[in-house]
Amino acid sequence: MSAARASTPVKDHRAAPDAPTPAASVPRPAPAVAPRAAVESAAASDVAPAWIAGRWSVQVGVFAVARNAEAARSRTAERLADAGIAGTSVRTVERDGRTHVVVGALPDRAGAQQLAARLRTVLQQDVVLFRW
Repeated sequence: MSAARASTPVKDHRAAPDAPTPAASVPRPAPAVAPRAAVESAAASDVAPAWIAGRWSVQVGVFAVARNAEAARSRTAERLADAGIAGTSVRTVERDGRTHVVVGALPDRAGAQQLAARLRTVLQQDVVLFRW
């Protein structure tokens, strides 16, 4: 009997399971158009707004109510004119369901940081950099 058992292969149930099968390939949805890409495509068109030229601005406020943002934009423009900072655009921008009040259109972060420092002094409030 022992000879018969020795010749019969014994399956080891403790052995590692078969290699996992690769997961079915699930198609991923195309990513939404990023605001940056939208700005780049708008910059290429002939009707692009002048502020598209810069990729950096300084945010002086963000509002849930567009009417409040417009009032803040108007006040900010008046305060900058009174301080002798002429030619700096102050506008509102819709993003993520909020209306942002931003100043300037600068090509680089360093320029936006300089403008932010000046605005903190003139407006006597905190501001943040706003990238397109």
